[in-house]
Amino acid sequence: MLRKGGVFAFNVLDNMATNPYTHLVQETLVRLFPTDPPQFFTVLFSFHDREVLRQLLTTHDFGDAHLETVTLEARS
Repeated sequence: MLRKGGVFAFNVLDNMATNPYTHLVQETLVRLFPTDPPQFFTVLFSFHDREVLRQLLTTHDFGDAHLETVTLEARS
């Protein structure tokens, strides 16, 4: 439940090109399945366009949209 004047905080993943591991996995899938490569990784990284995010927030009356990029490195 959101209330007027509250804060709506959320996160999204950046472009796949900025994630070397996932980018490599997707390229490998494309090589293994050239006619119909699985697209599940592309979905995770498809909502990164800052202008689209800003427009969605503004269009839906979220007022002053503050977008911040946070870079974190994960190791496995």
